[in-house]
Amino acid sequence: MRRLAGCRGWAGRAAWIGAGAFLAGLVAAGLGLPAAHAQDHPKRPIRIIVGAGAGGSVDIENRIVGQALGDFLHQDVVVEDRPGGGGVIAGEVVASAPPDGNTLFAYAGDLFTTASLMPPMAFDPNKQLVPIGQLSATPLAIVAGARAPFNDIKGMIAAAKASPRSFTYATFAVASVNNVVGQWIAKEAHIKLLNVTYRSGPEASLAAAAGNVTLAITSPASVYPSLTKAGTVKVLAITSAEHPSYLPASWQTLAQNGLPIDVTIYLGLFAPAATPGPVVARLDHALSVILNDDAVRQRLVKVGIYPKYLGPAGFLSRVRTDKARYDQVISEMHMLDAQR
Repeated sequence: MRRLAGCRGWAGRAAWIGAGAFLAGLVAAGLGLPAAHAQDHPKRPIRIIVGAGAGGSVDIENRIVGQALGDFLHQDVVVEDRPGGGGVIAGEVVASAPPDGNTLFAYAGDLFTTASLMPPMAFDPNKQLVPIGQLSATPLAIVAGARAPFNDIKGMIAAAKASPRSFTYATFAVASVNNVVGQWIAKEAHIKLLNVTYRSGPEASLAAAAGNVTLAITSPASVYPSLTKAGTVKVLAITSAEHPSYLPASWQTLAQNGLPIDVTIYLGLFAPAATPGPVVARLDHALSVILNDDAVRQRLVKVGIYPKYLGPAGFLSRVRTDKARYDQVISEMHMLDAQR
């Protein structure tokens, strides 16, 4: 795909997109994308409301995508972090915004697929938000501290069966796919695992590195390459059935170890439910072009994010399929009872 060498207004764009040396470097580098030829949005900034904190993988991914989207559509793109409530705070902002395609919600699947684990919400994300497109799909990593007395998932299962106490696993939230994966492993392996929540994926990973918990279930970007190369954690397995080429070949999948689990965490963009079809189609086209651009893909992979685009129909199908699978685990493992 053709790549532009110089994009207009980078100083102004940087003011919108974010601050910090790393993010400023992304802006300064430029993302060479052709201009869109469809009818323009009203010339207001597109706001991407992110349901996570600054500096994490979700925030970084949206700043890369937001920069490219602004370049493609010839519009400023504002990335706003609204952490809290497992994405609920950010989701409510977008659900109540005008349905004109200028306010989008960016979040992982938890809010849509594990909503039954959350307290009652003032809005229904599956009814009041519509999917625009999946941006990426990445497996979770099951990690342990370097001093753990096992080196792979089979060894962990054997140790858990021999232990009189439940093993603990760290996640960033009770109402997260990470937590459901922990209970899914417990279900398939016939062991007991107890969730301990931290404020973020990196904090959960550091808890495992320090030996404060037995395991952490987190994004690969939280541990690789920083913690794995430092030798403070070891990766026991990843959750996808297929092994992504960008992760070390030595990392086995849960399926390779006899656990029929296939989970990837997606990040997607959503819009208010009444957004007109032509607006959704325009954003869909822009995102499909952006995420097939080599420069954008390389930047995402460099920070541990695997771009994988799905359009509105495919993305909606995935959301519904995942919700059904996770609801089954939540029910069978009595996860709601554990919260009461």
